[in-house]
Amino acid sequence: MGFFPTLLAAYVIFAFMFQTVAVGFIAQDNKCDKHRVGWALFTLLTGPVGILIYLFKGRKNFN
Repeated sequence: MGFFPTLLAAYVIFAFMFQTVAVGFIAQDNKCDKHRVGWALFTLLTGPVGILIYLFKGRKNFN
């Protein structure tokens, strides 16, 4: 089958796992009550960049 198709399949599986964990984290975060749907949608659309922005900027706005 080759190296690159295997690498691509592993990347896709990792991407789905990462998105599941990231959205699950946002869904269960106690600080994010009002804007939970917006942050989850933003993270789904932007991927790892969205979860990093949420961790550094979004969580401190909900004190």
